[in-house]
Amino acid sequence: MIRAKRLLALLLLLLTALSLCACGESDPNLGRYVCVERRSGRIPLGTADCSLELKSLGFGRLTLEGESGALRWDRTDETIYLRAGEELLTGTVREGIVRLEGPEELYIVFAREDLAAAYREELDARYEELGLWQTRWSGDWYGFWHVENASGRLADTWYDLCARLIPQPDGGLYLLLWDEDGSAAEPMAEALLQKDETDAAVAEAGYFWLEDLAGTGWTIRLEDGCIVGEGRHEAEGERFDYKLRLRPWGDTWQETEEKPYYYADWYLPLLEAGEEMPERMEIKN
Repeated sequence: MIRAKRLLALLLLLLTALSLCACGESDPNLGRYVCVERRSGRIPLGTADCSLELKSLGFGRLTLEGESGALRWDRTDETIYLRAGEELLTGTVREGIVRLEGPEELYIVFAREDLAAAYREELDARYEELGLWQTRWSGDWYGFWHVENASGRLADTWYDLCARLIPQPDGGLYLLLWDEDGSAAEPMAEALLQKDETDAAVAEAGYFWLEDLAGTGWTIRLEDGCIVGEGRHEAEGERFDYKLRLRPWGDTWQETEEKPYYYADWYLPLLEAGEEMPERMEIKN
């Protein structure tokens, strides 16, 4: 009789476990999500190599900037809780969209794979409608510019680069660019920018190195949270091809990325000290 009761208890336990598994598998929120929006306060961050996977029984995986780790998750109605290591993120999950909030005003949105394209289109329309194009660009940025085929004072090499983008009342942006040999007070580039039909920033006035930018169509773009640009410079005996790439100040660069020359020796120590972007690099060789 006792043995029969034990067998019945084991059977009930097994049925309960199977019921829980079935419930987990039928959860409509299970699946793989891609990052469609990520920012720290008003500063946009990259969404490349960021994803979320919600598996049954509260297991999952979170990938941010290529760094991946296991997580446990739970939800109550539309509130979701994610724990990855010591980090706890809370947010909402609704109709295939997960919105999370974290420390330092971190805000991340993941969309289920089949909904990602539609969300990005809606996001772009929302930025346009609310006039938030400036927000996506404004702030301090750090990176490098690469000079090649140079004829003049510059050598073929990489130079660390700082940028500041300031919103203007007319909906445009005021740009300052300076490298390790200059400063915010003595920039290598200064320009007034406006949005074009592709959401890129085009110079209406200003200069880059020795070149007058008015009417040249000089353009920089946002790609995966980075400011990128390229061109051919010819002015006052200076000729060179160049590319530039910047991330928001405070962003860490991915291991697989080409990084600024002084990224490890100058930039990372400033981040660890909680420093704002300086007006001059003051790099010690």
